[in-house]
Amino acid sequence: MRGNSILNRAFQLIACLDYPWGELPPGSVVNDLGGGVGYLTMQLYKLYPTLNLKLQDLPERIEQAQNDIWPRECPEAIANDKIEFKSVDMMTEPPIYGCDIYLVCATKSHRGASLLTVLHLISSRMSCEAPLFYLGREIHLEY
Repeated sequence: MRGNSILNRAFQLIACLDYPWGELPPGSVVNDLGGGVGYLTMQLYKLYPTLNLKLQDLPERIEQAQNDIWPRECPEAIANDKIEFKSVDMMTEPPIYGCDIYLVCATKSHRGASLLTVLHLISSRMSCEAPLFYLGREIHLEY
């Protein structure tokens, strides 16, 4: 199961590579919202180390990312203060305010009206210029 998850995240990264990440000013802030333990974010750091990254997910995923995965697989991002870990319940809490880019990673629970709730909370925290990437499957709205 973990292998499939990592593979899915790699495909999501490939989808994002179309964006001109390398043209962003140094210090641009990217928030990976619902990003699990941050494999996508980790790859962004390795390709574009001048980005400042935020990783937000449920508390148990953030704890695993902060205390196990990142110290083992990408300690330089922690040492260079390029990653911030913050837990969030995407159904009830808004993400970190003022990021330059928001990556929204969908899960099984983010379908229909609940996805609209998540997107509404995100839009309340972002500027008009901030791109939002939805990394998920086809959306079927159910009311």
